[in-house]
Amino acid sequence: MSFGGLYISVSGIYANKKALDTVSHNIANVNNPNYVRQSAIHAESSYSKTTDVRFQKGTGVSVQQIRQIRDEFLDIKLRREMATFGYHSTKAEILSEVEIIFDSEFQEVMNYFWKGWEELSKEPDSLTIRALLHENAVAFTTTANHISTQLDNLQFNLNKEMLNKAEEVNNILRNVADLNHKIKTIEAYGQNISANDYRDNRNAYLDRLSELIPITYYENQYGEAVVSLNGRDLINGDYFSPIDIRLDDKGHGQIHWSDTGDKIDLNGMGKLGGYIDARDQVIVEYRERLNILVGELA
Repeated sequence: MSFGGLYISVSGIYANKKALDTVSHNIANVNNPNYVRQSAIHAESSYSKTTDVRFQKGTGVSVQQIRQIRDEFLDIKLRREMATFGYHSTKAEILSEVEIIFDSEFQEVMNYFWKGWEELSKEPDSLTIRALLHENAVAFTTTANHISTQLDNLQFNLNKEMLNKAEEVNNILRNVADLNHKIKTIEAYGQNISANDYRDNRNAYLDRLSELIPITYYENQYGEAVVSLNGRDLINGDYFSPIDIRLDDKGHGQIHWSDTGDKIDLNGMGKLGGYIDARDQVIVEYRERLNILVGELA
């Protein structure tokens, strides 16, 4: 066997060993929820150079690329829907908490209160019924005040959770920008080198980020994720623009662009948008309803 034929055989061994290594890597990460299965893409090596094309021959096989098996279109579609899911699931959780605050006990207290008035209308001179009505009125007022306090506490906790989520967004932006730099650096060594494990980590961050805020993104020619919010870049390469958190006159945190100071409108999307709307709209609406009810019965 010639040296050329021996090299062809060796190239096949190396290529298939690389494929087996990839399979082993897939198996080792079977319980990793962020891992995307990889596949070794084989390609024939370049032909040997001769002056006569009739005598050109192959030089074996090589692994052209270790490619992730994923559908980028589905990734984009999923992350678009995650912002909607994050918003509505957050508001649903908060409405459940509000429902617990306005529990059956409040309804029972109201029923006793109305029943007392009904009994008094039948026997307006009864001191016993008047005393009972007074007790029911005190119980109603106490319960209403307790509910108002619980709504205040819930609003405070929502503001605190909103600030935590905003900080989480900034941490994710920082980590994705760092991974962009690593991916670009590694893959710059050659087209056959892929930073797939770093891409898995980055995709996990993008999944979480899309649940928190409504993002759009694409991958540039260097393999870096360019992430935008409302048409403005949050991440471009290894640069990221953190969102700025500022307190309004009520002491509630609001998110702004760090460079211009303009307030960011999340348009009713993402978990962060859900916390903001629940704090500034849902709780306010229920408190107003409670105040109207108490005012009408006063």
